[in-house]
Amino acid sequence: MEILDDYFAGTMPASEKRKMFEALRTDNAARAEFIRIQNAKALTGLYPCNGDATYAARMRQDLMRQFGAKRTRRIIAEVMKYAAIIVLIAVNAWLLYNRNSEDKIVLQNIIEAPEGQHVHITFADGTEAWLSPRTVVKSPERFGKKERLIELDGEGFFSVAKDQRRPFIVRTGQYDVKALGTRFNVFAYSASPRFETNLVEGKVAVVAHDNPDSPIILSPGHSVIFKNDIMRLTSTPFDNEDYLKKGIFTFRNKPLVDILDYLSLWYNINFEIETSLPLDRLYSGKVRQSDDVKVILKALQDIHPFNFNEISEKSIRIY
Repeated sequence: MEILDDYFAGTMPASEKRKMFEALRTDNAARAEFIRIQNAKALTGLYPCNGDATYAARMRQDLMRQFGAKRTRRIIAEVMKYAAIIVLIAVNAWLLYNRNSEDKIVLQNIIEAPEGQHVHITFADGTEAWLSPRTVVKSPERFGKKERLIELDGEGFFSVAKDQRRPFIVRTGQYDVKALGTRFNVFAYSASPRFETNLVEGKVAVVAHDNPDSPIILSPGHSVIFKNDIMRLTSTPFDNEDYLKKGIFTFRNKPLVDILDYLSLWYNINFEIETSLPLDRLYSGKVRQSDDVKVILKALQDIHPFNFNEISEKSIRIY
């Protein structure tokens, strides 16, 4: 489409841009073509350049000499795994027309952590986040003048850059977590009835969307948990920061059903638990989020015996 060519060539005036984005709202074919071109431009930096093939072949030969064929294949597989995450982030970049921002065009980034993998990202203001598997974060390319707002579906540990004038807000399905400069964890998968915020440093306000005038203020070492409309405040220190940053899940005195809830969210697996299985036994240990789910279950079996079998690729029976 000629109008899209003008936009991506940078020759379209601002008035025409507004008209184009209005048209994209109702024209599915034009919107699909816009996304295709935008994705191609986003991935331009990943396209091979002249001489890349020769250089890559030479590097592969050097690796083979240093580490051997088997280890080299494993190294390349690890690199490709993270390259896939980079591509996923780039492909999900999407330009949105925002009516509520004085007709400005906002670049909205969508970052997804794949099943069984964790992702580390840095936002435009320097705030860092470590995302657990199957977590989705939406954030603007540039934050506004009054606030730094992102959307979270999943779990993330945040180290917020200080900015007294602009609060950093993590928006989830039912609650907002507001901070100025602090470190905290948010658990808020849309597929789970549980919401949890753990504060490590600074101060945060947890605000319910349906009750914005009654925020819950947390101080370091405190947590708030909502599950099935029941709120629980705890003063247990959050000591899982280092583990989350490295993609390691630590659990202390947790019942099996709680651990299976995590695994279900991380791997998109349904667990069928037999009623005869004792569910009051407590488990303590740590596992890598990147481990295969069957490896994790076998490790749990060493703590308290139980059995499991794979019903299908996404369903496991626990008995």
